[in-house]
Amino acid sequence: MESPNFQTVALFQYQHGFTDLTLAVKHLDELAGYIINSNDNSQIMLIMRLNVIVMTSRATPLYPASAKEMEALGQRLRDARLRRRFSMETVCARANLSRPTLYKIENGDPSVAVGFYIQVLRVLGLLADLSLIAKEDVLGRRLQDESLPQRRRAPRKKAAAGASDGEA
Repeated sequence: MESPNFQTVALFQYQHGFTDLTLAVKHLDELAGYIINSNDNSQIMLIMRLNVIVMTSRATPLYPASAKEMEALGQRLRDARLRRRFSMETVCARANLSRPTLYKIENGDPSVAVGFYIQVLRVLGLLADLSLIAKEDVLGRRLQDESLPQRRRAPRKKAAAGASDGEA
């Protein structure tokens, strides 16, 4: 069996009718079937590289208003860091994240996991602010109240003719 290189991947693409590399790489299990019996590390590295190509090519789509909110959040976190006179290195060390990740957070990159945002909030002493998110859900409460069944009472029975209240 030949060593899978990019020519092998191209052949795999052609045989299965894939028009671009990312679509072919999504089917890495089938590609791995070509080389499953080999113990060559270069073949394993090729599959890992192809997987990285697919993983890095995915973009996180956001509505423009949401993107602006992410950027504003990043700017607020940067301002909070600078007010505390923390360097990027200090925050990175305390939050256990890399400098490029902190840079992405401070620019509001939506591809960063929310756990990293929480770590930065913890380092900056702003973790209590996290509990304010969706605390007062006015719209949700109103929708919930509208869907609750309204209690209805049976109409009062009219008093029988000739019977009076309190007299025996």
